[in-house]
Amino acid sequence: MNEEKVELREDIGALSSKFLARKLKEVEKYQEIREDLAAFIKDELTEEVDYGITDKRSKAKTLKKPGAEKICQLLGVEPVFLQDEGTWKMMGEKPGTTCLVCYLMTHEAKLRAIELVACGESKDAQHVISMLSVAEGRGCGSLEERGNAMENDITKITQKRAQVDATLRLAGLSDEFTQDLEDPAYDDSKDNDKGDKKKKSDTKKEDTDAVDLGEVKNDFLG
Repeated sequence: MNEEKVELREDIGALSSKFLARKLKEVEKYQEIREDLAAFIKDELTEEVDYGITDKRSKAKTLKKPGAEKICQLLGVEPVFLQDEGTWKMMGEKPGTTCLVCYLMTHEAKLRAIELVACGESKDAQHVISMLSVAEGRGCGSLEERGNAMENDITKITQKRAQVDATLRLAGLSDEFTQDLEDPAYDDSKDNDKGDKKKKSDTKKEDTDAVDLGEVKNDFLG
């Protein structure tokens, strides 16, 4: 019995060693990928075009659509957009609201998904795409946020948001970039206008107070 326990422990130890060795290789490969990705961002992405600080209230860099597309090309994935009914229902099924989910897939996986659905092996296309994708992201948009925007504009905005979200998840870039701070863009002139109005209001109030005090003084002196 004791010998069996010893053999079992040896087997477990051997398996653990193999598991750790495999994990260490995966970590090394992950680190290499991260280094390559960091070099790609530094050398290939252009500030103010692919990313940039778009909100003066924050120092975070926003990943823009061109940057997300370039990172997807580097990683060999393509976006597939489908309606996100779950999120739309959660938001109250409000008319004029668009909710999309972006699945990032390799070209081979995309062809396989089409094959499975076309052959009738699966009737749930979204489930097949979800299972074969490597990452997913979500985005929402509404006609209200853009005033008189066309439906097509909102769809494009929503697609951009979903793809940027999926790209950040796939590449693990949340420590490097954020998203959507440029949407809508922050306009500090509004704050300046508020400040100017406040100054004018305070000045007017001071003038009014001075006049009132003068009248009181004259009344007191007779």
